[in-house]
Amino acid sequence: MAPIQDKTGVMPPLYLPQEEEEDKMNGSIPAKAPTVSLFGAPKQAAVYDDPIEDDSIIKNENNPVYKLQNWAAACCLNNQRLFGRAIAFILFVGFTVYFAFAVDFSVERSMALIVITALSIGWIIYAYIRDNYGDSIYKYLIEPVEIFLVHHWGWFRWFFYPALAIGVVFYLTFDVVKEVKQLQSISGFVLFIIITYLTSKYPDRINWRPVVWGYTLQFILAILVLRWEYGYIAVKFLSDEITKFLEYAYEGAASIFGDPWMIFHAFVFMAMPLLIYVGAVMSILYYYGITQMLAMKVAWLMQKSMQTTAIETLSVASNIFLNGANGFNVDVAALSSTVDAIRIQLFARWQPCYCSRFRLCNLCCFWSVMSAPASIAIAKLNFPETEVSVTEKMEDVQLDSGEDTNVFEAAANGSSVAGKTVVAVVVNFLSFLGLLAFVNATLGWIGTRVGFDELSFEWICSYLFYPFSLVMGVDMSDCREVAKLLGIKIFTSEILAYQELGRSVAAGLINERSRAIATYALCGFSSLSTLAIAVGVWNSICPQKVGQMASSMFRVIVEANMSCLMTACIAGFNLNHWQNQGSDDYPNCMVAEYESNYLKEKKKERKKERKKERKKERKKERKKERKKERKKERKKERKKERKKERKKERKKERKKERKKERKKERKTDRQTDRQTDRENGDRVLPNESRTNQLQQ
Repeated sequence: MAPIQDKTGVMPPLYLPQEEEEDKMNGSIPAKAPTVSLFGAPKQAAVYDDPIEDDSIIKNENNPVYKLQNWAAACCLNNQRLFGRAIAFILFVGFTVYFAFAVDFSVERSMALIVITALSIGWIIYAYIRDNYGDSIYKYLIEPVEIFLVHHWGWFRWFFYPALAIGVVFYLTFDVVKEVKQLQSISGFVLFIIITYLTSKYPDRINWRPVVWGYTLQFILAILVLRWEYGYIAVKFLSDEITKFLEYAYEGAASIFGDPWMIFHAFVFMAMPLLIYVGAVMSILYYYGITQMLAMKVAWLMQKSMQTTAIETLSVASNIFLNGANGFNVDVAALSSTVDAIRIQLFARWQPCYCSRFRLCNLCCFWSVMSAPASIAIAKLNFPETEVSVTEKMEDVQLDSGEDTNVFEAAANGSSVAGKTVVAVVVNFLSFLGLLAFVNATLGWIGTRVGFDELSFEWICSYLFYPFSLVMGVDMSDCREVAKLLGIKIFTSEILAYQELGRSVAAGLINERSRAIATYALCGFSSLSTLAIAVGVWNSICPQKVGQMASSMFRVIVEANMSCLMTACIAGFNLNHWQNQGSDDYPNCMVAEYESNYLKEKKKERKKERKKERKKERKKERKKERKKERKKERKKERKKERKKERKKERKKERKKERKKERKKERKTDRQTDRQTDRENGDRVLPNESRTNQLQQ
């Protein structure tokens, strides 16, 4: 058999795996830049390409259809610019007309359209300036500032950091702090930083710049949203739109499992389909490059300010826009501290089932963005780097563009990956709930032996996490209840904790301030059940990483929970501002609604339907009653008419009969008179003469 040759007739080099690795090490084969794969390992080719097989296609160029296709393709290529401008002009005119009609019809209903249009116009202007004047702007404006800061940062930081600290202190003193309760939250924030520092793995190797900038960015984001009215309105609008978009997953679940309002197992039949839906959506966004673009912009800002490695900054920024299923699959060749920072942000971020099932209206997107710099800060404080990374600049890392051939394959692959996560979540959730029930039963048995029936897992947690609740700013009367919720969240699941929080609020066990702080503290995919879920997902998708990831999972879970508690502290010392605004709407910006918006709408729809049905039934009943009444009336009228007619007929008949009788009587009288006259011998006169005689 002849050796395989390429089209040039040259034998291609055949590399064994070990020889190829040696050539890469020697530099014979250039090494590629590290690639961040956000959706796991690359897929294997489905079809084996045999180099011996001839795959060439014989074309008949004389075919008229083939000629027509070639002519159309050549025409489109030669006039590509003209066709593109014509199509763009038609679309622009059509959209302008539609936009004008929509705004004229209702500005409130068209608010989402207005925002999307404004963002699109802003992006077009930015892209035009970037492509035409970006190099000049960077060369003459940005680069000189960067060079100045790099050369003079050694002495400039001694003025910048003290000024920043003094500014924060003055701001907190004169604008934020109005009550003693807010000082509790500030002291709790400082206490959590001290605890993280004291438990650091390498306290002598801490780089304080990413720590300071991480918490500074988190503080700035909190100020923009929690204390600036327009920032709050913007985040609330965006979060409400995201919530509405996510709730479309229930339509798919309803077609398979039935009406969600009638489902009693909401966790499996409502929350888990939502994760699959989000996985498909995120895969579609990744296929079109939207996720990569947003991640690159956020990563650039964080990398410039915090000076972290590009690979961890990019991965943390990507986790903001990825769902939990894809976040588990972030594939990076990074240092241990880098992986630690990535996983902290992953476990401290929000989950989509929160904002739909519990309707955490303005937490859903704000929480993820706010937790990104904080996760890097707490990771660099608790697990600092001890090695030099090879990916210090953004140019050193390339985002994987994915291997999906079309949008349908992207959606299908995203759903498949999310499906594996759903299985791991459900299985581990079931086992942990069973273990919790066993622990509670055991503690109850131990307590009843000594006459203490209140002993339970929740009772122990209410005392174990009491100090954490107190330093977060929770009222002392509510500390035990919030501590119990923290224990449920950490040892079981945040979903169970939110359910228990809803019951506590309904029973009036905690006030509004404690409710708001607990809402922030419980938000995060950082329970101990997460460890089992993560291991299950990694074992099903990338088993080679299970040992590496599981070795430091306990530290990651603790750091992620610490990040959630610190965010709750930031919310705690901002609560008073909204309560002093005199508006009932602002305090709700940090209060979760514990019933799904989708279920509320369904409930309203059913209420309306039942109201319509009752209205129709009443209308039908009234119609039937009126019909019966009219029927009765007509029957009575007909009866009366028949009675009158019969009466008239009888009257006529009696009249006729009387007339006949009188006529007969007169005739009989005349006959009698005639007979009498004959008997008397009188001459009988004719009728007329007789009548005249009688008249005389």
